[in-house]
Amino acid sequence: MNLGTLALLLPLTLSASPQECCPPTKMPPASLLYVRLQFPVGTKVAFRPGQPQQLYEAPLTFGLRPGYRYRFEVSHFPRPDAKLLKLYPSLDVIGALHPPKDLDLSKHPVVLTLNDDDLNRVLDGGMVTKLYYLENPDTALPQESTKTEPIEFQMPSVREALEAAGERGRPMLLFRVGSRPLTESEFAAANVANTILLPGEKYLPAPPLPPIFRYDTAPLSDPLLGPKPTPEECLHDGGDQKMKLAISPEGRLFGLDPSDTAIEYTIGNRKGVEASCRVCLCVPRFVAIRVEAAPHDVHQPTPPLVQATALRGEQAIGKLPPQLVRNTELPRANVGTLKPSIQMSFQGPRGVDLFAAPAGVAQVNNLLVAANVVEALDITAVPNCKMMLKKSVDPPHGPYEIGDVVTFTLRYHNPGSVPIKNVAISDSLTARLEYIPGSAKSDREASFTTNPNEAGSLILRWDIAGELKPGQTGVVTFQAKIK
Repeated sequence: MNLGTLALLLPLTLSASPQECCPPTKMPPASLLYVRLQFPVGTKVAFRPGQPQQLYEAPLTFGLRPGYRYRFEVSHFPRPDAKLLKLYPSLDVIGALHPPKDLDLSKHPVVLTLNDDDLNRVLDGGMVTKLYYLENPDTALPQESTKTEPIEFQMPSVREALEAAGERGRPMLLFRVGSRPLTESEFAAANVANTILLPGEKYLPAPPLPPIFRYDTAPLSDPLLGPKPTPEECLHDGGDQKMKLAISPEGRLFGLDPSDTAIEYTIGNRKGVEASCRVCLCVPRFVAIRVEAAPHDVHQPTPPLVQATALRGEQAIGKLPPQLVRNTELPRANVGTLKPSIQMSFQGPRGVDLFAAPAGVAQVNNLLVAANVVEALDITAVPNCKMMLKKSVDPPHGPYEIGDVVTFTLRYHNPGSVPIKNVAISDSLTARLEYIPGSAKSDREASFTTNPNEAGSLILRWDIAGELKPGQTGVVTFQAKIK
């Protein structure tokens, strides 16, 4: 890239929209994926055969290197019909987190559960498989979860579970229970050395064998630009995503998608809308897809159904028709056709989106010149802006966990020279944010209402009374729980 091209890119980069308060970063994958065995209290877990002191009591948390298969022994179940039962589940770690800076991965483990339904299926001779995936907050399920009870739903096959996990997030872990018992020698050779960080250990040496990943779980990346930023680790809220915010000819707000935050206003007889900046809360959430496998056939010896008897040189054969014919096939797909509800036409360029700051390198008179441009993270003044809306969260930098209650602050400002009236703030919450009833407040007289949105959450709206004179500022706040 020459200096002329670099000079053309600098104004575009510096004038990029300041809606992203915490832009996504290209973080390397974590070296360990932490797993928490949320098994019945009193259950014993062993990772290597040996002495009784090597048994750990559930629940417990430990770290695993991605790209390996693990086996461990589970015994001492607190059930009368399973006291002598020993299970040897397997774990395939097929993914890794891409954590932002200063995120403590040990506080965000994949929670593996083994409840009574799972044990009953195993005792009946079946197998239970659970595929855990890191959920994309933009397509999150509108269900509440806790630190010890993740969301779990059932699908008919592992293949369909992998497809669903790839569409809704990123597959991370495959957990199977119900396989045959292992001998002591098989159990000793099941795990690769230096791949399990047990409780009390601080570091792991290099493993003797390299990791192996599934081809269909490896993300594609550009050979020059590298991998794309991963959106699953952090929950973003605010700004204007997907459909562009606009005011319809009838004066109604259009394009308010889940996670969008907008402010409407009127100057003279003309209505306008602006979006807030974005905030992010790094709270990874894992979801389990459960697949059951039962014995397909039961063979039992039965007396012959055909009997041949010699009678005067002739033969009489009795035949019985089949008693039952059964064929069950699950539906493979559900296709629906929807007509378009709106048609939009644009003329001329819409804008320039830059997802990463460009880096330029040039050679001038045998002197290497390198330049790197970084976007501003916070802009306090925007020319030609009729209204400003800033969104912030408290605590501002976390750490956040599932179940935490956070406070959002929306500060609006009139930077112009004329009064603004009909000010209204709308905040459409994502599926992973649950509004705390009664927590909405405003420093000005306002009418507060809520309405459901398509994500299974709520749209919060404040209609501010009176005019907002030049230079005046207002604040609204509310609380939400992270699901």
